Amino acid sequence: MKSQKFHLEHIFRYLEIEKLNSVDDVKWPAPEIAAADNRKPATEKSPPQATETVSLSEVVSYPLESMAIIAFHRIYNQIIIHGLQPGLLEARLLLPQNLAVGNSFAPALESDLQRLCDRYKLKYAPLQKVAHPAIADPLLFVNMIAQRQRIKKEVLQSFTAATQLILINPVAAIPVVFLSELYGKKITHIFDPLFLKLCREIKLENHISVHQFSRLRKSFWQRGRIYLPGEGGISACCYEICYDSGMGIELDLESLPMLVPAKILCDLFRLDPLCTDSTGCILILSDADSATQLVEACLEKNIIAAQIGELSDTHKSCIFTGLDGQKSRMYKPPFDELMRYRFRN
Repeated sequence: MKSQKFHLEHIFRYLEIEKLNSVDDVKWPAPEIAAADNRKPATEKSPPQATETVSLSEVVSYPLESMAIIAFHRIYNQIIIHGLQPGLLEARLLLPQNLAVGNSFAPALESDLQRLCDRYKLKYAPLQKVAHPAIADPLLFVNMIAQRQRIKKEVLQSFTAATQLILINPVAAIPVVFLSELYGKKITHIFDPLFLKLCREIKLENHISVHQFSRLRKSFWQRGRIYLPGEGGISACCYEICYDSGMGIELDLESLPMLVPAKILCDLFRLDPLCTDSTGCILILSDADSATQLVEACLEKNIIAAQIGELSDTHKSCIFTGLDGQKSRMYKPPFDELMRYRFRN
């Protein structure tokens, strides 16, 4: 296993940035302390707050040419799926001490962020560039403070065994873009050059945006809970679902929709496709009837969707059935599979 060249926690402290996991991390504003003569009687209750504040943050380090697009859509996907009112999008590019490394692509990166914010009508603060001596590769930090109507935290106790797991959008565009960027010569040497051309023609934004599904959901309500897989892929997300639900998962690998170039490149580089970055995919827990209706509605709108598994009360593990019909325990990734190639010596 190849070691990383830096420790993110050290960098977070250096930049005074707190890495937050998801929209479930809610920060409440600190109450102001009024003067003694202005304090309300103890018996008088303050009206409940109608909204809550949500902190969103993403860190992207690969692929270099698509960092802005990936970081933007990871945050924007959360905004539209969870019904958030977005605030100011802030971006900080962390560069090696030699700023020349980033000057070659920083203008294009900022242009991508500005273009996407304009398209989706978001406020954007100009990109900040910071040199850091502890790293050898660029890092992009994107963060936003958003608002939403105050809601009770969802509980999954109502879900039972045989609750269906639905996957919207295929696995996975980012590994294809990243590996073809990093190993284009090797891919061309092994395969016909037309295969590399096919990889580089993948329109990343079409595959990592959940906007199309969100528009469909407005007219099709279904009972369930939505997850957005990212780094660590489907496997990391399944383990999160097991933790939330207190049950196990049984996945059918044969039913998993996957881009053909992604399958070929995962085989070539010996990557576990379940543990590779799956930004743009949506995992939904739903009862069987709603699951069937949802998949049918997606397919009618040319959105790739499939029922790929279900919850189980016979165990609390993540198990998948392979193409050979054998059941195996799903690997729990400590980090994304692509990290082995990103942080190579």
